[in-house]
Amino acid sequence: MSFANTAQPGSIRLESNHILHANLKDHEGKFIGSSMDLDRHIGNVNGNLAFDSGDFSRTATNVRLDLSGFPNRVLLVASLRKENGSTGVSSLDLNQRITNRDGHLEY
Repeated sequence: MSFANTAQPGSIRLESNHILHANLKDHEGKFIGSSMDLDRHIGNVNGNLAFDSGDFSRTATNVRLDLSGFPNRVLLVASLRKENGSTGVSSLDLNQRITNRDGHLEY
């Protein structure tokens, strides 16, 4: 199950442009604070955010979360540098790969 479906409303946020924080329900229904360094799992592939890569924040500006589709979608949005030096905006739905494992964010 996606992490957002078990997150406390209003608890999902970014710190330092790459640390995801959320309060998630554990098996007892209690909310637990959890965090994940997105730079360990998401990268910049020629101006596009991509899973199974890393260090996207090194070439990213205007990094934010778009929670308008919460809880079905939690979009990481950033302006990223491309190989040709230009910049483009990219987004990635974190719910596609990040889950809640007993109150902890897991990739």
